[in-house]
Amino acid sequence: MNVKFKNLLRLLFLIVLLAIILFFVFDKIKKQQKEAQKPTYSFYTEYQKKGYPITVQEVQKKKIHFYKKLTLIKQSNSNYIAWVDKEFKKNLKPGEKIFLRNSLGKQVAHGYISSISQKINYNVGLYQVKVKITKAIPEKSKFTNVKIEIETKNTIAINNKFITCDENSCFVFIAKNNTIHKRKVKTGLFDENLIEIVSGIKEKDLIVSSDTRYLKDNLKIKIFKPIQEK
Repeated sequence: MNVKFKNLLRLLFLIVLLAIILFFVFDKIKKQQKEAQKPTYSFYTEYQKKGYPITVQEVQKKKIHFYKKLTLIKQSNSNYIAWVDKEFKKNLKPGEKIFLRNSLGKQVAHGYISSISQKINYNVGLYQVKVKITKAIPEKSKFTNVKIEIETKNTIAINNKFITCDENSCFVFIAKNNTIHKRKVKTGLFDENLIEIVSGIKEKDLIVSSDTRYLKDNLKIKIFKPIQEK
C-alpha cells in the first residue's frame, strides 16, 4: 500500500511539473507570436541603397506607475534618510505617502516623507530626505535598496530608449503615410524605464521603437511587411 501511495505521489509530482513546464513554454510562444505581429517598415538611406527594417509601436494611454530607485539609510527603527538629486527632489513633497518596493516590484513597506532639505549637501552634492516608515521593512541591513513610487497616473508614457534629447528639446520619430516624421515632444515624469509624454504625440501614433540613428525628418519609407489587423 505504501509503495502504491508513493508511486501515486511521484506521478502527481511529475504531472504538476509537466504542467508548469508546458505553461512557461506556451507563454513564451505566445509572447514571441505577439512580438512577431508588431508592424515593421523598411526605408532607404542616402548612404546605402539597402533597406533597413525599423519597428514601430502604437502609442497608448494607460495607467502607469512611476518609480525611482532609492537607497534608504537606517537611523532608527522607523526613521530613514536618503540622498536625492535636484530632479528627483522635484517629485517629492513633505507629508507625501510613499510605497517602497524591492527590485522584484514587491511592496516591502510604506510610510511618508517627513522632511526634505532645501539646501544641498556639498559633501555629496545631493539633498537629504527624511523618511518615516509606518510599516517596518523586513530587511535587517542598515542599507535598504528600494523603489519609491513617485506617482501613478493615466497617461502616455514610452520607453526612454525611444526618445532623443539635446540641450534645447526632446523628440521622437513617428511613421505616418509612408513617411518618417521627427516630432518634438514635451516630457513630464520619468523613471529608469519610462518617460511621460505630455504633448507632441497622441494615442494611435506609430512611434519608432528601433534604432533611429539613420532616420531624419520627412524620410520616405516603404512597407515590406503589412500591418496585421488586431
